[in-house]
Amino acid sequence: MNSYHRKVREFGRPETIAERKARLAFDRQHPWTPVSDAVIDGTVCELLFNDMAGNFDGGDRRFVFVKENRWGFQRWVCINDRYTPSCRPCGFRPTEHVLSMSELMKFARRAGV
Repeated sequence: MNSYHRKVREFGRPETIAERKARLAFDRQHPWTPVSDAVIDGTVCELLFNDMAGNFDGGDRRFVFVKENRWGFQRWVCINDRYTPSCRPCGFRPTEHVLSMSELMKFARRAGV
């Protein structure tokens, strides 16, 4: 989905210097945006989470920002599977994909929104 394709790393294996340089270059070109700036427009995004250990991204999962029909709350919905984030995201980075309204509503219905 993204121009920067992440390789699945082995657990416990540190990243090489070349992998780190590629990741840092990608982060400079595509900076994280605060979640407060998110709008409901169907853009598929990567999310950045924060817990007591620090910041971490959502891996290969991609999310869209939707509005719940019943109460009007806004939340992030995973489009890859039925994953629901356990903590609030602190940042997002848009990918080049934008969903149509019918696709957006399909994922929202699947998530129970």
